[in-house]
Amino acid sequence: MYSIDVFILAGGQGRRMGYQDKGLVSYQNKRLIQHVIDKLKPQSNSIHILANQNMEIYESFGYPVFEDLESGFQGPLMGMLTAMTHSKADAILFVPCDTPYIPPNLLLKMTQELHRTSAEIVVAIDDTNKEHAVTCLTARCLKGELAQFLKNGNRKVMEWNHSRNLASVKFEHAHFLNVNSL
Repeated sequence: MYSIDVFILAGGQGRRMGYQDKGLVSYQNKRLIQHVIDKLKPQSNSIHILANQNMEIYESFGYPVFEDLESGFQGPLMGMLTAMTHSKADAILFVPCDTPYIPPNLLLKMTQELHRTSAEIVVAIDDTNKEHAVTCLTARCLKGELAQFLKNGNRKVMEWNHSRNLASVKFEHAHFLNVNSL
């Protein structure tokens, strides 16, 4: 049995959102990150937030908040490396802060696939076969390899995922509405 921590990725610049902190943008009378927390709370009692600005506001949600190991908005992979550095779990479920409809069985199905296969990373795909690269369950033991990948100048999550032993789990595409603009 694997121990699993959940980390919500909320550390981006929000370029496509007019440089607003996406996790804190209001959507249907709630901040985007609150939608994600509400979906994850029944699935895990080990939720964490990765943020690079507005730390006090993120801390007010009542979960541990971590800032990227390197400043300058280095991208989701830097957030993932930061999570691997702080977590003690065997694996980490990563979920972006701007996906308010994540599946209620996301962690369960991804954990089942991790157990069923010898994958190092399990990524969510939708029923149109689109890969949602940052919605993934990743073995924490990949920390060294990810650090080297970043040191080599690589920043693309999909490229990282496909460089590893990868499995996927299919969900309805409606769960992955990505709120990227006002």
